[in-house]
Amino acid sequence: MLNNIKLIGIIFLSVLLLTNCKKENKIDEQSPGELVFAPIDVINDAEKDGDPTFDVLCNEEYVVHHAFVTLERVDIEGNVITNHTPLTFILDNKLYTQSLKLEPGEYIIREFSLMTEGDDIVKSTPMVGSVYAGYVNNPIDDLVDFEIFPFEKEQFEVDVLCFVPAVWDNFGFEWFDVTEITLREQCFFGDICIDDFVAYAGTLYDNPLVNDEVAIFRIEVYRDGYWVEDFYNTYYDEFDVLTYISPLCVQYADYDLVDNTFEFKLFIYTDLGYQYFYTWTFDDDEKIPSNNSDFIPGYDDGVVDFVLGDCVVTPSDLVILP
Repeated sequence: MLNNIKLIGIIFLSVLLLTNCKKENKIDEQSPGELVFAPIDVINDAEKDGDPTFDVLCNEEYVVHHAFVTLERVDIEGNVITNHTPLTFILDNKLYTQSLKLEPGEYIIREFSLMTEGDDIVKSTPMVGSVYAGYVNNPIDDLVDFEIFPFEKEQFEVDVLCFVPAVWDNFGFEWFDVTEITLREQCFFGDICIDDFVAYAGTLYDNPLVNDEVAIFRIEVYRDGYWVEDFYNTYYDEFDVLTYISPLCVQYADYDLVDNTFEFKLFIYTDLGYQYFYTWTFDDDEKIPSNNSDFIPGYDDGVVDFVLGDCVVTPSDLVILP
């Protein structure tokens, strides 16, 4: 009886140990692996070759802070693209990125750049087929670069070249979106009629006060409903003297390939401060009518003039009665 109990105990212990061993050896196929990038600077070799076409010089004022990496996982249906910004560090005089935790699978590098803390590009890997692709061993292409396995840490060396924005096309970048813009301009001049000298005493107009003053105003520019910039027709010079910009010419960007709607909102400085009075709305290359084209057909001096009050005898493009 005692021997049977011992035999049962031995069998139970053996099964328990075997089960534990199987549990310890089982690997979760979905557990993440890790990847560290080790950038290799190849510009020095190119400079030594004396190639006159290679004119990319590093900006010595830039300090690498992190990397910008775009990865595409290609072993699953519906390829997944992700962006990563691992910090960088130096070990034994070699630059590395902090490790990325990635799901097991096959990956293609779509973009690799070393960045400053302010997100300026310092160095980058050129695309296959670009002018600078021949200077690196592994330009960015459509081939699988590495595979991640569960619980394993990989290191991937990637070639980088010093980057200069003026020659970005030599890197073959596809993610630079060139936007065609036309810079347009419209000019404004205004008058304000001051009848109540007591109310305006001590304001910016009090120098001294007169009935017909050059208006102090600002134009708020909106494109497609979004604020762009404020333009003021006055500023203080180096001697702290209030100076007028007359007329005030507002410059704004009109995107050529899309339809833009602009709103110019007029705020005039009164005894109560800046107050809203009027909005001009127009599209793309349209112009606000100026120089009273209704009164003088065919003549346009390009300046939109307005008056707050009724003290101006000559016709104005916009008359605002208080």
